[in-house]
Amino acid sequence: MKKVLLFCMSVVFMTSTVFSQSLNLEENHEQKSKFSKELTQKSLQTWDIQLADTLDDICTNPVGAVSDGTYLYAGCLNNKRIYKIDDANDIIDTISISNIPDPTKINNVNMMGLAYDGNYFYVTNGNDSIYCIDLIAQQVVSAITLPDGTLPLGATYASHADGGNGGFWVSTILDNSLKLFSMNGDLLDSITYEDSNYYYGSTYIVALAYDEISMGGPFLYALENTSKNIFCINLSTKGINAQVHSVSEDMPDWASKTSYSIYIKPNTSTLGVLFTSKERIEYDLTKLALPRGLTIVHSYTKPWLSIGEDGKVSANIYTSSKAPVTSFTFNYKFDGTTYNQTFTDLEISNGFYNLVTIEHETIIPALTAEGSHDLEIWLSDINGSHTSNTIEMTVDVYQKVVQRIVLHEAFVSSTSDACVIPNQLLDTIFQYNPDKFTCIKYQMNAPAFDPYYTVEGEARKNYYEVGLIPFVAVDGNYFADYLGSYTPAVFQLGYILPSFVELDATFTYDDTKTYAASITVNPLKSITGNNKLYAAVVEKVTRMNMKTNGERAFYYVMKKFLTDVDGDPIDLVEDKEVNVDLSFQFKGNFRLPFSGSNMINNDIEHSVENFKNLMLVYWIQNDDTKEVLQSGKVEEATLSIGDFAEMGTVKVYPNPSEGMINIESENEFSNVKILNMLGQVVYNSHVKTHTYSVETSQLVSGLYILQLQTENGVINRKISVK
Repeated sequence: MKKVLLFCMSVVFMTSTVFSQSLNLEENHEQKSKFSKELTQKSLQTWDIQLADTLDDICTNPVGAVSDGTYLYAGCLNNKRIYKIDDANDIIDTISISNIPDPTKINNVNMMGLAYDGNYFYVTNGNDSIYCIDLIAQQVVSAITLPDGTLPLGATYASHADGGNGGFWVSTILDNSLKLFSMNGDLLDSITYEDSNYYYGSTYIVALAYDEISMGGPFLYALENTSKNIFCINLSTKGINAQVHSVSEDMPDWASKTSYSIYIKPNTSTLGVLFTSKERIEYDLTKLALPRGLTIVHSYTKPWLSIGEDGKVSANIYTSSKAPVTSFTFNYKFDGTTYNQTFTDLEISNGFYNLVTIEHETIIPALTAEGSHDLEIWLSDINGSHTSNTIEMTVDVYQKVVQRIVLHEAFVSSTSDACVIPNQLLDTIFQYNPDKFTCIKYQMNAPAFDPYYTVEGEARKNYYEVGLIPFVAVDGNYFADYLGSYTPAVFQLGYILPSFVELDATFTYDDTKTYAASITVNPLKSITGNNKLYAAVVEKVTRMNMKTNGERAFYYVMKKFLTDVDGDPIDLVEDKEVNVDLSFQFKGNFRLPFSGSNMINNDIEHSVENFKNLMLVYWIQNDDTKEVLQSGKVEEATLSIGDFAEMGTVKVYPNPSEGMINIESENEFSNVKILNMLGQVVYNSHVKTHTYSVETSQLVSGLYILQLQTENGVINRKISVK
């Protein structure tokens, strides 16, 4: 059966406050690039790389690069200066422009877009203006005033605009569109993602370059800040003119870095991208492909399989032209054998904000041995003729491997307006993927005090070197960036990565407000490094920390670490199971702090709103690389009676069970529950007896918690099902 699934990605409009925070955050994040991971997918679309190098160290935070044909010029994000750079990547000169007005609408952006008309340079910087600069005089000589609220980011000079009088294409924040202005600041034209039939996601177009010499032009090249995607727009049709390409596909080590610069060398076919961390890459535009109608963005195909497991092949595609797509062939090649499936009677069109996920009807056959296998995915016969780009992957087969559960550590505050929309986006991802994630949120003391800000939350912020919020660390170093840039696609691509650590846990409490966790760690292979176990008590929802940003409920709020906040060391030796018992007693009464100097003292008080609403989040992390190896959660604590002798003897046998488990108790019990390690009830029966039997053959193999309700309380027993 043909499967075509539609993922409608929410269109989000960010405020300038959000963007100013993301700029600073990504600037800070560049320092952590050593923690970046290699990509698991690579497009085979060929872009010819002419240069890949790094600038002189004296250049800091370069943005808005432009070429005069001889030298490259770049502004400085946090200072009012322009760098002059030669082809050897040496800084020839640093030119200070002291009279550029301070930014008033986008904080801390002294320069952003840089353009050149053959005589003068022009700069944008967080105001509704484009400033004309005389580099010889080192000063602003005039300003082009733009309509209020334009908030320009990238800028490029367009020589053909306004009947040959010239103008500027700029990218904007509030509506994420491209706008063409005359030399007097009059709006001449605009391009939206509806026009180009390409949705940028929760990201920004931060840089533009004007191509006036390529055949069929002029063209406009645009760069997205988060994905590092480059896309080309035909200005006569406003449609995508070539396959979208990501710099990260060519340079995986640059995937976590940030760029606000794209440029074209005048009268050449050279297009370049410059990163704020000083990396520089240049391409030959003559090698670009023509539009094909459909583009494969990525694939949710698992890059790993267990021995004996079938594999499903999928592709996430969008329409890269306005012509409706009515048919195509979905192809994949696995270990040299090609499989084809034809899709007909379709109409994929005008889907500028949709990703269409297709799944091949032919599965990868189950394999019987460990090893690596090559996989290629592409589309052909698009409307009878065209071919898409190709995605290349490696599928690894393992004897022992488990599904990854993706950990999210979010740094947010009830006093930050910038946290509202990103929190909603994260909640939506969780809503549609309930069993695929874990989450712990640290309420921060920014921009003002959140009552649930804690010393432990501050310690985690320092660990990740968080600059401004909202920030999220996903599986530690898989995605560590501005929360608003985290998308469902990024989540799914993280979820399909393998894990080699099996985790189980129980979570109980008693009438003294003592919460105890028993965690079982089973390494499926030996993993070296400075690995640590973390476990924390999290309140599923809080409301009393409501402050100024309009949010009324706050989810997965960290209350107390059971391990040290810096983690407890753990050795991961293949098949050597480790059992860890942890506990903490919440003391005193509830108090709502009123300032950052008045935080909760866990020795005498607490900030738990509802003790029946606590859950356990736990994970294994390499302390040096920040990579999270696996995570888990128990969504509900169960009541535990400290002295089981008072309740009489309870026998549970056989344990492990291979189909049936028997229960015998001296005291009568009225309810039998079995919970999985996520705290979810998988069996529930009301009884009134001393003996009972439960058939377990319908349960998945693993560890469970057996609960017996007696008149004195609940008895918990860990059981194993084979």
